[in-house]
Amino acid sequence: MEDYSEVMLECNAVLKDIHKAALARKFELARQLTESLNFLTQELSMTFGKLYQNDKN
Repeated sequence: MEDYSEVMLECNAVLKDIHKAALARKFELARQLTESLNFLTQELSMTFGKLYQNDKN
């Protein structure tokens, strides 16, 4: 569960950075940050998958 919390906090921080970059019209930075967010959400998905499997057993 600790991994989940850490990734959620990191996702939130990256999302805020994307918003700031977009407002500043730094679209390349926003794109790069979005790629980072995609990676983090994939990690989160795998974490949820593991939690789901553990909960089933």
